[in-house]
Amino acid sequence: MAAAATERDETTRRLADANRRIADLNGQVGILLPEVARLHQLTGKEEGTDRGLTDAHRQIASLTGAVGQRDQEIDRLRSALQEADQKKMVQAEKDLVKSLQPEIRSGNVTVHHSGDKLIINLAPALLFEKGKDRLNPAGADALTRVAGVLKEFPEKPVQVSGHTDNLPIRGALAKLFPTNKELSLARAQQAAKILTESGVSSSNISQNGYAETQPVADNMTEAGRQKNRRVEILVTF
Repeated sequence: MAAAATERDETTRRLADANRRIADLNGQVGILLPEVARLHQLTGKEEGTDRGLTDAHRQIASLTGAVGQRDQEIDRLRSALQEADQKKMVQAEKDLVKSLQPEIRSGNVTVHHSGDKLIINLAPALLFEKGKDRLNPAGADALTRVAGVLKEFPEKPVQVSGHTDNLPIRGALAKLFPTNKELSLARAQQAAKILTESGVSSSNISQNGYAETQPVADNMTEAGRQKNRRVEILVTF
C-alpha cells in the first residue's frame, strides 16, 4: 500500500503542476489579447502593424494549443487517480470482509461500496450494551479491526453516523438521551473515538447523529427497525 500511496502522490503532484501551467498559459493569452485588439485598430495606419498582428495571432494559437494539450494531460491524470482510488476501495472492502467475517456471518455487520463510497454498517447489538451508548468489548474489538484497514488511507474522509428506528426512547435511557437524535450522535461519537484511538486520523473523521431520518428499511416491522438501528461508517475514495 505504501507503493500505491507514493504513486498516487506523484500523480497528484503532476496534476497540480499541470493546473498551474494552464493558469500561467491562460495568463499569457490574457496579456496578448489587448495587444491584438490594439493592433487591429492600427491595421493599415502604422507601418509594421500587420506583421505585429500576425505574430500576436501566432503566439495566441501556440498558447491555445499548449492549453489544449495540458487539458488532455489533466483529464488523463484525473482518470488515473480515479482508477487508483477505485482499486484502493475494492481492496479495502476485501480486507474488511476478511477481517470482519464472524460479525458478517452473524448478520451484525455489512460491508459494500456504492460509487466512490465504502460503507460499513454495524448493528448496535454488536457495539453497545442494550439501551446504552457505552461500547461493549465485542463492539470495540470490531471497530479496532475496521480501523486497522482504514488507517492505511489517511487522506480519505471518514464519516461516522448513528441511526435509530422511529420508536421513542423510554425508561432510564430517556433521562440521558431525551431524543433519538441525541442517542444516535452519542453512539457515533463513541464509535469514532475507538477508530481514532486505533490509528485513524482524527482530522479526517466527522460524527453525525441522524436518529430515524435515514431509514434503510420499513419501520413498521421489527425486522425493518432492527436494520435501521445501526452505526454507519462511510469512507469516500
